[in-house]
Amino acid sequence: MVIKIYLFLRGFLNISITTENIEKLLNNTASHRILLRRFHYNNHNLNALITVSDFKKLRIASRNTHSRIHILSRNGLPFIFSRFSARY
Repeated sequence: MVIKIYLFLRGFLNISITTENIEKLLNNTASHRILLRRFHYNNHNLNALITVSDFKKLRIASRNTHSRIHILSRNGLPFIFSRFSARY
């Protein structure tokens, strides 16, 4: 419950990572202290939830593994505020 509130306040991303070298990517994320939540791997494709601050670190960690990162959805309070501030 507390983790869900924390993720909502900080903002989180649902991402998809396409890579051939999943083991190397997971080792790099662990060494950069990046937390992947609710992740599953299927046919060179890794789907996970990640915070916005960890996403910036993930881009650095994924450069060595030649991975492609796609944002599937953006959720949380910062993204809600950005939608309303653009309108008003």
